[in-house]
Amino acid sequence: MKPDIDLHIYNDEPDFSVATKIAQKMLDFPGVVRLRVVNTYVNKPKAGEPKGHYLGIKLQFEDKLWNIHAWVIRPEDKTEPEMFPRDWYKQLTQEQHETILLIKHQLKEAGRYGGTTGDKFASADVYRAVMNDGITHIDQLTEWRETHPYF
Repeated sequence: MKPDIDLHIYNDEPDFSVATKIAQKMLDFPGVVRLRVVNTYVNKPKAGEPKGHYLGIKLQFEDKLWNIHAWVIRPEDKTEPEMFPRDWYKQLTQEQHETILLIKHQLKEAGRYGGTTGDKFASADVYRAVMNDGITHIDQLTEWRETHPYF
């Protein structure tokens, strides 16, 4: 849907000083437009975010602006592990994959994609709804929200 990469890097003892050193080195990469480093072990994480060290990188590559969201977290701080088991994406059928892309497209067109408040939905919401609850359309997703709060 958009040039976006999400990473979770598991470490038993995340060190914020290491995250800041990585961020410092990233500033030298060509194309880096913006870099954000957040410690949600100190600041309370937003809905849908894990406790951890976040590196948010905006990177211009060729003609696209990429968003890279990298989280360094302890394995036990993973958000909703029962909803996203290891290799969950390999379990998706072709039909589910297409449904996810369609719903994300519909949400984007409606200005409701990429958030965790009000009537906006994050990618994780769409994955959960389609994979776990058989949602096939944006209207069903809106109803689904009533019983599935942001995690």
